[in-house]
Amino acid sequence: MRGSPLAHTAAEIASAAGLAGAFWQSEHFHLRLPNPPWMDLVIESWPVSHSQRHISVAHYFEQNGDLVPDPEVEMTEYGDPVSLSQALGYTEVRDASTRSDVLLFLDMWARNIRDQGFIDAARRYATDRLVVTPHHGPQV
Repeated sequence: MRGSPLAHTAAEIASAAGLAGAFWQSEHFHLRLPNPPWMDLVIESWPVSHSQRHISVAHYFEQNGDLVPDPEVEMTEYGDPVSLSQALGYTEVRDASTRSDVLLFLDMWARNIRDQGFIDAARRYATDRLVVTPHHGPQV
């Protein structure tokens, strides 16, 4: 059974931000991507073994000084969901029925992230990261 396209979308956003290498190779990759009027999108990835990474995609809001995920998904690099956190609950993916429900949600969320322009926001992020100085050329 296929995983969610959200993993592909997260990797595409990291690439558009100019951070593909870090996304796939860093010990702990973290990207917070603003895109008003939407909530910031946070993408993280980290190795869970020598041959596999996990990816987290989340929006957070602040409540009483704490950051609350709404939603946050942890998945394998292939898009297989591990867990889903939302403001009102946590779902650990343990069986086919739960997996199917979470995948439906993640498919919708991947479309929304694209429709809300986060890939273009990542391209702007990449451009904004470059600082040009007259004597030294581009710097990151």
